[in-house]
Amino acid sequence: MPAPLHRRPSPDHPPTLSIGLHDVRTGPPHAGEPGESVLLRTDRGDIQALLHPAPAAPHGVIWVGGARGGFGRPGQGAYARLAEVLRRDRISSLRLSYRHPNVLPECALDIMAGSSYLTHCHAQPVVLVGHSFGGAVVITAGALHAHVAGVVALAPQTYGAPLAGKLAPRPLLVVHGKADTRLPYSCGVQMYHWAKEPKQLVLYEGAEHAWTNTLTPWRRKCMSIAPVECVPYMSAAFDGMLDITEELGDERLNQRPQNMPNTSTPFAILTHCIGLTRYWLGTVIAGRQIPRDRDAEFSARGTVADLRQAVQQIQQEIQADITHVQGDQPSAFPATVRPQHKEWTQGHFLMQCYKELAQHHGHMELTRDIMLGRGPAS
Repeated sequence: MPAPLHRRPSPDHPPTLSIGLHDVRTGPPHAGEPGESVLLRTDRGDIQALLHPAPAAPHGVIWVGGARGGFGRPGQGAYARLAEVLRRDRISSLRLSYRHPNVLPECALDIMAGSSYLTHCHAQPVVLVGHSFGGAVVITAGALHAHVAGVVALAPQTYGAPLAGKLAPRPLLVVHGKADTRLPYSCGVQMYHWAKEPKQLVLYEGAEHAWTNTLTPWRRKCMSIAPVECVPYMSAAFDGMLDITEELGDERLNQRPQNMPNTSTPFAILTHCIGLTRYWLGTVIAGRQIPRDRDAEFSARGTVADLRQAVQQIQQEIQADITHVQGDQPSAFPATVRPQHKEWTQGHFLMQCYKELAQHHGHMELTRDIMLGRGPAS
């Protein structure tokens, strides 16, 4: 139970309405609606909500609908589905049902109470998403509440929304359908013009007000990659670097390009790539304790045959370690993770590993071209 929390609009604005959150209770689920039923007890009445909690979520989203209130709109359950997607990315969601639908100041206060609750749950900052009338509600609450990180207005009305000009430096995303006959997309354009940077306007051809036919383009903006799909690309990076060492031969393998200081030999570059892959995949993701001397990687020396054997070994390890990846989970060996990476998921670690392999493959190509006197790099 949180301590009583009172939220008032910013003193820069004349309204003096406030709301106090005194208690939070759980209840039976709402029929046909995913999420945990939550009742926010305030000094202005009870607010019904549905919570989609993510363990140790550092961020939160509040979702509100149009003037009729409730949980159903828009897009035939789009909020519920998006909340579940965000949950897998360690983002908690709170879907609110207004106490007094179509009364903008009271609805904005509902959002402030919801934001206080998510903040109490350590999910901050909070992003607000509102549809239709809710677009004006989230604009109002976003301009008046310090814990709001950004606002998304879907097919918004303009009435009650001039505070869009007060949102900056918090970002605003306005999304509207060009086939909307209830609130024409010119409303979204007007809101966008009222706002200051940072802001973005997205207009969908053929999308109407209820968004029942607009889920497909939303899905097209999302992409999922199975961890195993990364294996061919990582293996190809190693194959490419090994081919370069074969081309250079043992004679050049342990030389710096043109003997320049602060550069690495081809042998050292590839040895470093093997070390970083064992760190990111083997230790951070798969949880294997693998000793590593990163500095020694850059002074390592050897032959092409040594690297051929080492690359074959690391490619086998990649095949085994990739099966341990759980994209939305934290590191399997947190003690080895650097402080700046503590919030990363395993999916993030995997992409970082591939990013570094791709960069060093390019590094190796430039090194070869310099050593062999080829192209602009020479």
